[in-house]
Amino acid sequence: MPSLSIEFHAEPQELKEFIRDVALDQNLVLVLPRFQPFSINILNPETFHDHPLGNGVKDLNRFFLSRGMPDRDASSQMEFLDKNPALIIFDIGSYTSQELYGSWFSIKTEDTEMLETAKTISRGLKKITKAGAGYKTSSSDVGYDRNHRHTQKARDLYAQGVKMLPVAGAIEYLFDVPKPERKTKQPVQ
Repeated sequence: MPSLSIEFHAEPQELKEFIRDVALDQNLVLVLPRFQPFSINILNPETFHDHPLGNGVKDLNRFFLSRGMPDRDASSQMEFLDKNPALIIFDIGSYTSQELYGSWFSIKTEDTEMLETAKTISRGLKKITKAGAGYKTSSSDVGYDRNHRHTQKARDLYAQGVKMLPVAGAIEYLFDVPKPERKTKQPVQ
């Protein structure tokens, strides 16, 4: 099944503005799932910037984009996703004064129209982000991830001392690690 996925760092308010603009430009329905008990709420993209986000590590700031009104008759997120297989998913990373968790954009669908919409959104996301970031593991090893993306606002937060943490895992992203030089092949003697 075709899929598309991008993990990145963005300041939550700027990402909410991006999602709002995408929903309006692409005429998509903005959907908010709630957990415990599970429910689905339809949001107005025009006022989405006023929607509060959770800031704790356990807060899941998940939003779906749908072409048309989704089937809301579901008792769990899994059932909702099964009934609506052409949803674009945005997870907005939690943010405190000490840390910003990664955000995530994804879709996995056979719906070619929605996949094309997701590709358009992906191109827009790539325009507002820069690729490449260093990372430090829990054992203090440093590496470089050329695919990880981040916005300028996330980079500014990093410069102010905010830790950049992944969606999941035990690394810390570093935006001041230079891109490693490519190794060139040596001619065989």
